[in-house]
Amino acid sequence: MEKSVTFVFEEIHNSNPEVASSARGRINIIGGHTDYNQGYALPAAIDLRNYGPVCFVFWREKKLKSWLNSKFYY
Repeated sequence: MEKSVTFVFEEIHNSNPEVASSARGRINIIGGHTDYNQGYALPAAIDLRNYGPVCFVFWREKKLKSWLNSKFYY
C-alpha cells in the first residue's frame, strides 16, 4: 500500500490500519451492467488502484472505522 494512504489514515483516525487491501482499477469500454445479465462486455485494466485501510475499535461494541477512498485527494 502506498505510504501516503497510510499516513492520511493515521491522521484521520489516530491509529495504524490493522488490515489493508488494494484492488486494480477497471473500466468497461462497452457493456456496462450487461456482463452479469448474460450480455457482452469489454473490460480494460487501468493504472489506478483503490486502497482500503481499516482498523477495529472496541468501544461498547465492535465498530469498524474505515477511511473511504473518496476522501483522499491526489
